[in-house]
Amino acid sequence: MSFWEWRRRSQPGWARAWRHRGWLRPMIISLLYKKPLNGVEIMNEIELLTNGIWRPSPGSLYPIINELIDEGLVIKNQEGKYELTNEGKEFAKATLTAFYLSPDPNYIIDRITDLLNFLENLEKEDKETIRSNKDKLISIKNKIDNILSYLENNP
Repeated sequence: MSFWEWRRRSQPGWARAWRHRGWLRPMIISLLYKKPLNGVEIMNEIELLTNGIWRPSPGSLYPIINELIDEGLVIKNQEGKYELTNEGKEFAKATLTAFYLSPDPNYIIDRITDLLNFLENLEKEDKETIRSNKDKLISIKNKIDNILSYLENNP
């Protein structure tokens, strides 16, 4: 069995569902809402978000990007990166917040835990990226400390 066949078979059901049930479109919009990206950067970001389980192919990514361009939600800028138009930003604000953010604290805590595990692994591979974000990490730590302090002082 080849590596890619093994990787496909070992993927959880949700990863297969993302490829076949239209999850790529909202993921692209969500990523472009944060910053302009080229196609390879979008594929890399999705691979990171799924902890390496799924990387969309160019054959699945670019047709969706072209649809978004035709719909007036995305443009390609002078640097060759895709970015949301004003209409695309409004669309993202109106649809993605409800789609991606759960009000359930358990979901949020589980997601934070997953992301911290990812950061711990990244720290072993790319210490410089972690070092360059030290101030942000300290800010996150302080926010968590404030929440814990509140919980300790308000049983």
